[in-house]
Amino acid sequence: MIELRMEPNHRITRLERTGRAVVEYVGEWTFGDSITRVGRVSLVVVILVTLLAQPVAAQTDTTNPVCEDSSGTLQDMISGFLQITVGIGVMGLLIVWQLDELLNMFTTNPEQKRRLKQHRTGAARSAFVLVALGPLAKVAGTIMGLPLASCVDLVPF
Repeated sequence: MIELRMEPNHRITRLERTGRAVVEYVGEWTFGDSITRVGRVSLVVVILVTLLAQPVAAQTDTTNPVCEDSSGTLQDMISGFLQITVGIGVMGLLIVWQLDELLNMFTTNPEQKRRLKQHRTGAARSAFVLVALGPLAKVAGTIMGLPLASCVDLVPF
């Protein structure tokens, strides 16, 4: 006689060749329960976002403290910071490029030469992004109607 003990809400789905029974749970849990949980969590997230976003939406004045500066000191500081940053970035590119070329002269391994070329290319790409970011921000800010783009010189050259 074979004694079979099972938990409530379980059933045998199949018997394997080894004589082992495969048992499945057939209880109260359904797919709808997890959808209900996801729905509740989504509702809480939507309510929190709505409550937290109201103070931001209430700010309707479009004055920009940078553009209201009558002396122009703040605009000049932002432009100067951008020019210094771009200048240091371009100088860094030149230094990295020259060092990579110097190392390339003394390298015989083709794998190392390939990596040096990749490094030079990455440095050039970074410098290009640094130089092009100001004019692109100026154009994009003007198209989007951002007041900062009209009163601060974002073009570093």
